[in-house]
Amino acid sequence: MEAPATQDPLRTRARGLGWVPLLLLLVALPWVVGVSRDHAMGWDESMHAGLPAARMALAMRAGDAVEVAQLAVGCQQYPFVFPLWLGAAQALFGVEEEVARVASRALWPLCLVALWWLGLGLERRTARPGDRAARRWVVPTTLVALGATSPLLLAFSGALFLEAPSFLVGTLALGAWVRRDGERRREIVAGALIALAVFTKFNYGLLLGAGLFLDLVFEGAAALRRGAGRAWLVRLGWLALVPLASFAWWFVWPWPGGLELGTSHWNAFWSFLDGNRGGNYTPVGVRLWELGTFLAAGPVALLLLLVGLLAALPRAGSRAARAALAVLAVSALAIGEHEFFLDRFLLAVALGAWPLAALGLSTLVLALPWRGAATGGGLVALLLLAPLVAQPLAAPYCDWIGVRTDANAAVLDTYHRQKLDLSPGRALPTAGLARAEFDAVLDLVAAAAGPDGRVAWIGGSSELSPAAVHLGLLERGGSQARFLRDSSTYRPGGEPDFDVTWSSIDPNWSKDQLLEFARRFDMIFTTEPIDLRRRPGRNFMANYRAMLLEDGHFAHERLGAVTISSSFGDPYSVELFVCRPAPR
Repeated sequence: MEAPATQDPLRTRARGLGWVPLLLLLVALPWVVGVSRDHAMGWDESMHAGLPAARMALAMRAGDAVEVAQLAVGCQQYPFVFPLWLGAAQALFGVEEEVARVASRALWPLCLVALWWLGLGLERRTARPGDRAARRWVVPTTLVALGATSPLLLAFSGALFLEAPSFLVGTLALGAWVRRDGERRREIVAGALIALAVFTKFNYGLLLGAGLFLDLVFEGAAALRRGAGRAWLVRLGWLALVPLASFAWWFVWPWPGGLELGTSHWNAFWSFLDGNRGGNYTPVGVRLWELGTFLAAGPVALLLLLVGLLAALPRAGSRAARAALAVLAVSALAIGEHEFFLDRFLLAVALGAWPLAALGLSTLVLALPWRGAATGGGLVALLLLAPLVAQPLAAPYCDWIGVRTDANAAVLDTYHRQKLDLSPGRALPTAGLARAEFDAVLDLVAAAAGPDGRVAWIGGSSELSPAAVHLGLLERGGSQARFLRDSSTYRPGGEPDFDVTWSSIDPNWSKDQLLEFARRFDMIFTTEPIDLRRRPGRNFMANYRAMLLEDGHFAHERLGAVTISSSFGDPYSVELFVCRPAPR
């Protein structure tokens, strides 16, 4: 049974700990400024975050609030909260990829502070008579240690994916949820943070919302049994106020857009939720591999996490622990049954798992007969030291779950060193080209295009998206007018006008269709091999390049060659060409 909130106010329990958030921010500073610049933005980073953020930054610099709002509502499958964060940073410090990466990595210490705050709320709301005073710092410190030693959270906080901002807002929302006590302001704040989580990333926000709705069902049933159903409905009204208003704004009348845009948002939303279905189910061994080498810093850390989860189950009777358990259950079930799996999905599972594990581990160590402070400190030290044995144990762990073979052992062991790295400059999962390769290609493109030339590509790839090209040209002296004009169709959800197709399915264009497309541009770039990563499924794009050069309509010029590295083979050379309309 929970201790009444009036017996031990949270502000009293947390007294003397107000310096901890500042300490976390200061300690994390080397990780923020030391974020890796070794790779350029990949497709998802540049198209869904980097490009809308840069456009917002330029609008902010121009003082055009209406344009910022229009860009925000112009986002479709991927919402606007993270681009707004990146745009604000670039409006202040420069529209550059480096600024965006630092702004993204700055979310990591903010996540740790949010975990500390959530831990304080968990400690208070799950406390039982007779609990030791050390719980007031052991629970939040353990929770911070779980987050700080996760390679996954560190890696994605430097990349421009939506996982780190989604985890941050989700942590704040869960922290506000466990502090709900019927007071109107707290209910509204909790609802507002849930809405913010949805508009940070739709699917993760919905998983959080579904978990908290499940908790709400238990809460409502308990209120009815106590005869407090009417008071609970009033609380529910205040809780739902901001989510319902924001959803009506987005899906019905997204001002400064209109009703048609709201319908577009609705269609894009369902298309997004229905995406990535089908195909083969990712093997369980691969999912366990990501759990023990990326979510947790090695098998020891994963074992501690699992022990903590089991030890927390007796606390599930408390409302705060029940909420975390509901979020964990919903996210684990949804991601576990989903055919398509990416490592970054696990941060949605961590949102419920880490608070529960921190609560369980703290309960275990503080039940020991020694002094609570000493045992609590030992637990935190064990969590912080676990990454030191992660690399030696990674190979045996992978042997045990069956994902390591003689054929892949060398590659996998190298990959583990990269995944388990907790240094400030650790490699980021960008999926983009190595920085030197990207710079070499874009320097050639910028020299040929000049500040205003309108450019397209035949054979664009995941590693060199339209957004990456336009952002790269802007950083290399391209005009803002050209950038704003030519990137306007690349808002998330928009169909880009830059290449014949992005998919690996031939659209079967005729020559007339190709020439109609090509004549809208001053120059069209292409490479040999046609795909930068030599994907066989994209070889048909070479036919369109050959068709473009037939009959003398376009002339081509070789600009240079760039050496591209390969993770699983020797480096290879890629030639870059520019095609221009032939003089008439």
